[in-house]
Amino acid sequence: MLYRLRHDDERYCCGLFDRTADALRENSLGSLPEKHAELLGKILEHYGFGLI
Repeated sequence: MLYRLRHDDERYCCGLFDRTADALRENSLGSLPEKHAELLGKILEHYGFGLI
């Protein structure tokens, strides 16, 4: 299910259900704070959030 984000009409979100588990495979790219700190910073800045 593809739908627009509630707080950002320019972006989409994808909802997946349990029945799709057999058709998909997960590939971890690491955690945002540890592996992708710059990307996390851009996301937080875009939405006006911060980490405590």
